[in-house]
Amino acid sequence: MERLRCGANEKKALIRFALFFLMGTIAGCGKSPSEDLDSIRQKPSSLTRENQSRQGAKSVPPERVEPAATLSVREDLPSDEFFKQGRIPHFRITAPQDSLRQLDREPRTFIRVDIQVDDVIYRDVGMHLKGRRGSFRPLDAKPGLTLKFNKFNKGQRFHGLEKVHLNNSVQDPSFMTEILCSQMFRDSGVPAARATNARVEMNGRTLGFYVLVEGVTEDFLQLYFQNTQGNLYDFPYTHDITSSAVKESKDRDPADLRALASAAKEPDLERRWQRLEQVLDLDRFITYLALEVMIWDWDCYAMCRNNYRVYHDPGADKIVFMPHGMDQIFENPQGSILPEMKGLVAQSVLGTREGRRRYFERMKVLSENQFTNERMIRQVSALQSRIRPVLATLNPNAARRHDQAVARLQQHIRQRIASVQRQLTRPPGEPVRSSHFP
Repeated sequence: MERLRCGANEKKALIRFALFFLMGTIAGCGKSPSEDLDSIRQKPSSLTRENQSRQGAKSVPPERVEPAATLSVREDLPSDEFFKQGRIPHFRITAPQDSLRQLDREPRTFIRVDIQVDDVIYRDVGMHLKGRRGSFRPLDAKPGLTLKFNKFNKGQRFHGLEKVHLNNSVQDPSFMTEILCSQMFRDSGVPAARATNARVEMNGRTLGFYVLVEGVTEDFLQLYFQNTQGNLYDFPYTHDITSSAVKESKDRDPADLRALASAAKEPDLERRWQRLEQVLDLDRFITYLALEVMIWDWDCYAMCRNNYRVYHDPGADKIVFMPHGMDQIFENPQGSILPEMKGLVAQSVLGTREGRRRYFERMKVLSENQFTNERMIRQVSALQSRIRPVLATLNPNAARRHDQAVARLQQHIRQRIASVQRQLTRPPGEPVRSSHFP
C-alpha cells in the first residue's frame, strides 16, 4: 500500500511539475531580462532599438525590445479583409544602425529589418527607400519606404501580401487621395492598387502618418487576371512606352510594347483603330484615360507620361494600363476635359474619331455614376472620420492641418464635378493646352 501511495504521489508531483513548466513556458516566465525578440525566432539577430531624435542629440545606448504578452506569430488575414476592415495599423520598425547607414548610401538597396505591426512580429523583412522627384525624403526626415516581406524570409506575407509601400504623403496633406481615387478606378473596372493608412516609427522615432499601398506583384495581378505570367512594366519619370529605360519585372524583351507603339503611330486613322483593338484593351484604356482627366491627375500617363504601369494580359493578349502615385489630384478644377496629351497611346486613341466619341461617352457615364458629389463627399467624410482621431493622438496641430486639407479637397472636388458636367454639354473639339500644372 505504502509503495502504491508513494507511486501515486510521485505521479501527482510529476503532473504538477509538468503543468507548472508548461504554464511558465507559455507565459515566458523562464526568460531572462537580457533576452530580446530573438527568443521567439529560429535564428539569432543583432537588431536593437535605439532612441533617436531629429536634432541628432546624444546617442542613447541600445534598448532591448521585449515582446508584450499578447505578441504572436499567426496566419495572416486575407488581403481583402485587411483593406476593408478600416483599422489603421501601427508599424514599429527595428533596423540595425549599420544597415541604416548603408541605406543612406544606397537608398534602393534592400536591408533586413524586423517589424512589429500591432500584435504581430515579422522577421527579416526587406526594406528600402522609395519616392521620386518631389516625394523622396532621406532617413532623417520622413522617408517613403518599400517593404518586401518575403525578400529574405521566403513565404512570409503581410495579410497575404508580399510587398507594400509606405508613402510619406508629403504631396497630399489629406492622406486620402490615393485611397479615394484608386477605389474609383477599381469600381470602374481598371486595376489599381488598394490603399489604406498607417502609423510608422523606426527605432523608437515616430516617423508619422503614412499611406499604405499594396505592391504591384503577382499577388496583385491575381485579383484581376487569370494568367499572371505576362510582362509587367514600370517606367522612369516622363518616359513613354517607347523608352529604352523601361523595366520589365522579369527582364523580358518588350516586343509587346513595340507592337503597341507601332499601332499607335499608324497614320491611317481607320487602320490605326483596328490595330489598336488587336493589342490594347481599349475599353479599359478609355475608362483609365477619362478618369485621369476627370480627377485632374496632371502627373499621370496621359498628361505627363508618369505614374503608370503596363501589364500584357496573356489571356486576352492585350495591354492594360494601370495608375498609381495619385497624390496630386484635383489641383485644377477648371481644367479642360480634353487637355493636351503627352502620352503616345493617349494621343493616338483620341486622335481617332471613334476614340474621342467613346471617350466623351465614357466620361458622361462615369460622371453620372462614379464622379458625383454625393458619392465623393461621402467617401471623403468617411476617410476623415477614420484618419483625424489618429492624427490628433500624434499631434493636435496635425489634426487641424488635416481639417484644412480636407476642406480644400472637398471644395476642389465639388468644383471639378461641376466643371466636368458643364464641359460635357459642349465638349471641346480640339485638345486644350493647360497652363496649370502644379
